[in-house]
Amino acid sequence: MKNKWQTKKLSEIATIVMGQSPPSSTYNSEGWGLPFFQGKAEFGVLNPSVVKWCTEPKKIAEKGDVLISVRAPVGPTNINPHKSGIGRGLAAIRPNDNMPSKLLMYLINNSVNKLIAKSIGTTFKAIRSNDLRDMELSVPPENLYLPLLAKIDEMFSKTELAEKSINEAKILINASRQSILKKAFKGELV
Repeated sequence: MKNKWQTKKLSEIATIVMGQSPPSSTYNSEGWGLPFFQGKAEFGVLNPSVVKWCTEPKKIAEKGDVLISVRAPVGPTNINPHKSGIGRGLAAIRPNDNMPSKLLMYLINNSVNKLIAKSIGTTFKAIRSNDLRDMELSVPPENLYLPLLAKIDEMFSKTELAEKSINEAKILINASRQSILKKAFKGELV
């Protein structure tokens, strides 16, 4: 059947590269070497920001790989904007075949709570590479990749607009409250 979804392990639909930290003497902020990401601290809404480079990275993430934080906190994701080195706080996940990276990121985000539940450590939570490889995802058939991604993006755009409207309304409400108080204590209300 063409539209049958399947439960698959992440390792069945993607290549996983666990990060590794090179000596800190190979880091710099001058732009020498490859951009280097250590963890969630560099993450943005969709892509990380480059603040550090590395001349001798031990593990490489390719452009378009999904980056996932595997250490304190476990779970946040971003799409790698260019070839870069990754430290031990991250893993790079490269989709196989024709799956768009963004769709893979959404699939991971949908199941991330199961991954977080497997994290270990008392002070700093982390996940093992096997937990990531064995993470089960509900995967659509290939013919639904692009339509599903388009629909998710469309609906996320609507929720972002709603969130923006709510935030603007909160600002107006706060300004109105301040205006009311100002008038009240100038004797203009009663």
